[in-house]
Amino acid sequence: MKKIITFLFLAISLNSSAQWTQTGPEGGSFFIKENNGILYSTNAIGLYKSTDNGVNWNRVSTFAGFTMNDLVFTPNKMLASTNKGIFYSVDSGVNWVSSNQGMTSNDSIQLGTFFIYKTISGRLITSVLSGTYFSDNNGQTWTLSNGGMPFNAICQQSNLILGLGGSDIYQSTDNGQTWTVASSNGVNATDISIMVKIFTLNNTLIIGCNSTSAYTSTDNGQNWNLASTANLTGNGQGSIYLFNNTIYKKTSTSYFTLDIPNNTWITNNITQTYEIFIRGYSNGRFFATNGIYIDDVSFSDNNGLTWQTTNGVKCMIVSKIAKSENFYILGDNAAFLLDSTNLNFTRSSPYGNNYSANTYAQYQIFDIKKRSNGTIYLATAGGVWKSINNGSSYTQSYNGIPVSGFTQTRNVYDMFISGTAPNDTLFAATDNGIYFSTNDAQTFMLCAGTSGAKMQQFLKYDGILYCAGTKIYKRTSANNWAQFTTFANTGILGFAATDGYLFVAVANSPLKYAPVSGSVNFANITSGSPDFAYSVAAYDTLMFFKGNGGVYKLNTSLLGTAAPTDLVQIADNLPYHLIPTFPVQLRFYSYMNSGFGMAIFNGKLWLSTNGMSTFYRSLNDFGYSFTVGEKQTTENHKGLIYPNPANDKLTLLNFSQGNTIVVYNSIGQKQLELQYMQNTVEISKLLKGIYTYTILDQQQAIKESGKFIKQ
Repeated sequence: MKKIITFLFLAISLNSSAQWTQTGPEGGSFFIKENNGILYSTNAIGLYKSTDNGVNWNRVSTFAGFTMNDLVFTPNKMLASTNKGIFYSVDSGVNWVSSNQGMTSNDSIQLGTFFIYKTISGRLITSVLSGTYFSDNNGQTWTLSNGGMPFNAICQQSNLILGLGGSDIYQSTDNGQTWTVASSNGVNATDISIMVKIFTLNNTLIIGCNSTSAYTSTDNGQNWNLASTANLTGNGQGSIYLFNNTIYKKTSTSYFTLDIPNNTWITNNITQTYEIFIRGYSNGRFFATNGIYIDDVSFSDNNGLTWQTTNGVKCMIVSKIAKSENFYILGDNAAFLLDSTNLNFTRSSPYGNNYSANTYAQYQIFDIKKRSNGTIYLATAGGVWKSINNGSSYTQSYNGIPVSGFTQTRNVYDMFISGTAPNDTLFAATDNGIYFSTNDAQTFMLCAGTSGAKMQQFLKYDGILYCAGTKIYKRTSANNWAQFTTFANTGILGFAATDGYLFVAVANSPLKYAPVSGSVNFANITSGSPDFAYSVAAYDTLMFFKGNGGVYKLNTSLLGTAAPTDLVQIADNLPYHLIPTFPVQLRFYSYMNSGFGMAIFNGKLWLSTNGMSTFYRSLNDFGYSFTVGEKQTTENHKGLIYPNPANDKLTLLNFSQGNTIVVYNSIGQKQLELQYMQNTVEISKLLKGIYTYTILDQQQAIKESGKFIKQ
């Protein structure tokens, strides 16, 4: 049998001047394991560890593209069960090697290991899609158990091992080598198929079901007793955990602990203010993630009464990068605002219980925009939500937005604000065309000719507004739109423009481009492109896209003649894993396959990821000149602004069609923001003093910045 070995490691760039930096938002979801005083976290993308009992965390392995489900420790190895099988590490989790020898070829390809468990004797047991395997040599080789189901969980009490699989309880009395159906006496028939967790505590066996039901046994599993649910309140009562020698059950209203002697649930004092989900316990400290605000991992030293945020965990799923006058990251049901100076993120919108009661469900924030008068708009599956108090509270608007699907959602995927309040127009990209509102999102109307198209992303380039989805439209006048070329597809994953071209990333396809004149329909950027494009960004004469094979750039001068060899790989030090192919192994960047996840902002190329938060890289790496903080000094622009000092009006020679100017006072507060109408800017209402200004192009990249004095 052929043994497949895959090495996973963090790639180290050989070019010190071309580095990607990982940043926030911080957060994610994981479970904590402890070994020899060190805490390890298992999550969907990487492995973190903490040497100070969970206050600070550092990534020790990217494990990119693998879901790490469980960890066990032997004297000289760390073993992980993942969605790609069993892997082991002998260097504390930095490098990993697959360990599937003895498993069937089908299991070696589609493993999906649910857990890895170490018995009292040291034998390892793991469950895959086809059954249960055991190993007596620290996971080097595996043997298929006789009668073992694909188990959800197992536990051991003395010489008896119990497992939950299929619609039965299984038992093994020979250390997991053979399995037989165990007694389920006392378990309701309706609960047999929904048993999900099994624990042993103080000589009592406990089974938790995906319902309100839980069962205990004090006679080694011969008979089971239903725990009383009389005290349980709230919804979502399926979660059950074992932490700190206590069985916990979580509901929507509270945490409960199992009173084993009386076989009933009692209320616990763990706060539910922020939908806390307990993820681990170590040395008197609880760890948790937040069901609503999934932007932190927290710890509590007072049994869950209050929580503090940990540092260093960056494994959040980021679904989109959104730009208006600010830079937003859209993560797990939340939006985060970038602080361009410190390059960190703060939550800019609430979710879940912070919304008022709504008629149509919202499960995710798809976009965020800020109106010139300060109103914040959120595009969601429940229409448009808006806030007039800087995000403290939101109200829902969906009048006129079409209903989608059997769930009766009102999906709005992207927005664009044209003009300045109060004489502005809000455009919304929906499941059934482009809609617009001229009354602050109170009502929406369909833009003629766009009905039936699922629209997903707006783009303003060279003074023209485009919207892409199953078709691409461009705005011709007011609220009138026309289809751009004959482009039609099932959907897009990214949309960008530069140097007279539109670029579109389409699902399961190479990147496509077309001239903005519309004289030619979209074509692949190269023939025989080596990778599909999941997102795209463009700046000056460069376009960038990302796919499973990494991140690429191409000079627009090569369009029409470009070959695959003209695509330059710029993944550099981004994490990856190797997949075995013939004749060479290939790098794989599967965590980057999320659409709408590239952008140029403040002189940086940004990437969103599917579980590793965000990465950025300076455009200086590609031949451009941006100073630290991306704000160039006035000395670099002598003669481009006059008069300086000025009294009532300021003329900027570098201010042109499609640009925006933003003016800040000496302490960094925004004082003025205008889209280009003419080169002269009115500043008579500004107080006397020193001001900085920034001119942004259509992609919100800095075109010019400097200072002036208001007399």
